[in-house]
Amino acid sequence: MSERPLEFDAADTATSYQHALLSLHAHAGTYGDKKPADVPGFTPRPPQDELALLAGASTEEVSVSSRLDLLYRLAEQGAADDPATRQGYEQLAASVLPGRDLELGQLLADLRTSAQERSSFAQTLSGTHFKHHETAFIGQQVCTVQTVRVNGIPSTWIYAEFETDADFRDLASWVDPHKWSSWGPSFFKKMDFVGEPDPAALATPPGDDHWHGVFHEQVQLLRRLNTLLRCAYWRQADRAVGMTYDLDLSLDGEIDVDRGYLLVTALDGHMKRVKALKVVGFTRPEWDALAQFVCPVWTDLVRQAVAGATTSTVTSPTQAPPSSSPLVDTFEAWVDFLGASASTYLRLFEGTSEKVRARGYSSADLLDDGRRYWSQLAKDWAKAWTHGMDTVNEVAEHGVDAGFTPPGVPHEVGRGAVSALTSPTTAEPPPTPPPAAAPAGAAGAMAGGTAGAPAGAGPTGPSPGAAMGQERSFVPVPTLTPSDAPTVSDLVSIEAGGAVLAATEVTVTVHTEAGGTPSVRLRTTNTTAPPGLYVGSLLGPAGVAGISVQLYVSRATGA
Repeated sequence: MSERPLEFDAADTATSYQHALLSLHAHAGTYGDKKPADVPGFTPRPPQDELALLAGASTEEVSVSSRLDLLYRLAEQGAADDPATRQGYEQLAASVLPGRDLELGQLLADLRTSAQERSSFAQTLSGTHFKHHETAFIGQQVCTVQTVRVNGIPSTWIYAEFETDADFRDLASWVDPHKWSSWGPSFFKKMDFVGEPDPAALATPPGDDHWHGVFHEQVQLLRRLNTLLRCAYWRQADRAVGMTYDLDLSLDGEIDVDRGYLLVTALDGHMKRVKALKVVGFTRPEWDALAQFVCPVWTDLVRQAVAGATTSTVTSPTQAPPSSSPLVDTFEAWVDFLGASASTYLRLFEGTSEKVRARGYSSADLLDDGRRYWSQLAKDWAKAWTHGMDTVNEVAEHGVDAGFTPPGVPHEVGRGAVSALTSPTTAEPPPTPPPAAAPAGAAGAMAGGTAGAPAGAGPTGPSPGAAMGQERSFVPVPTLTPSDAPTVSDLVSIEAGGAVLAATEVTVTVHTEAGGTPSVRLRTTNTTAPPGLYVGSLLGPAGVAGISVQLYVSRATGA
């Protein structure tokens, strides 16, 4: 079936501004070879006209940071010197000057130099005339976009991650959905709590501020979209604060999937790690195609988190959609198992070598260590034998599609891995059509409850028997050492109902991030738990035990 062209309301100035922003980012090469113009109905106007339009917008509709980021990216392509765009480029540059003791010529020169050298605009003379959040992440890739499926529905995964020294209280306010329309007015047009005067408090898991409720959200994403969202907010002193949201009802029938989370965790010193995820699926595939280009809009939203900060750094993304292939999950399960097994014997040998170096190693120590080594070997061989017999039965029942997983990991996780390895392609399951919204759900939501589909059900919940990849996340733990082997407590969802991921369903692996930060990778083998943010704490040696950890379960799979 051919796609219907998108329709845009030319009289809606907010729509026109976002249309121009995406068009100009395409002109600047932000999207590489992809272009919004490839989507039927998205017709870009001449860049000169789009630049003039944005220059005349208020800073509430098009923020200063959005303009500076666009100017930087256009300067990378030489737009400041192109006769076809020079006038509009200078108009847009001049629009950020009011209230600043800064000459247009200086701003143009600093934009040109920093863009061509790929250096920080914030460090230029012009950059010092702007607030930190207005220059944060300019010219950087803080947002990643991927195509996923949620319950078979095509959706877009939009994710950002960074570190900042912003005040924790300000970040906690940024996470609170009550405040969204104040820090992102160009995107959030309305975020109103529905029902009772205040959200309902939650007791589990414990938190200094923990509640849930339904909000009427109205956003500007190339058109006005109205939804009811189930939101949960949780704060643990000044160590962590997070919130989740999930679609309760699409009031205009435009959206099938809308879920995600915001999370802030305190690190050593004054730095905090910030994560922001949105997974959105539209009822029309043309809008899903256009959602691939929203990174400039999403980036400007997360910039507001660093207001008042002095430094903010983009980090490599540590949250990714689970793989839809059992091959990946099987491979990672064996990597974790072998790493944990080696770690056990490494700690035994380290203890022995420390005694030898101290010149206090006696024959009694030799006998004692020998007993411990043989005891550990006996336990491991017993596990291996038992697991081997289980695997024989698994193969007898499922043949080539048997789950060849290590001890402690359910065979279901790896079923089909051999077929995936030998098959060049895997057919996508057909989308599951969302059921019609029940009037009772809307009425219940208006009453302030969590009516509508409960967590894990409805149009965006997992369908019975659906194949789900293993959810995973990385949590920075600066005090972690390579020899530590922490475990984890049960993880409890911050959403109403407090669903639990048992500790036995979560594996913990010591990891070093690309920037050198020690972290743990949490991965759950539970493929039926409802979506949400699950929180708990590490168990293990001093310096690690008690550290708060979080795992977001999206129930999305990579397409």
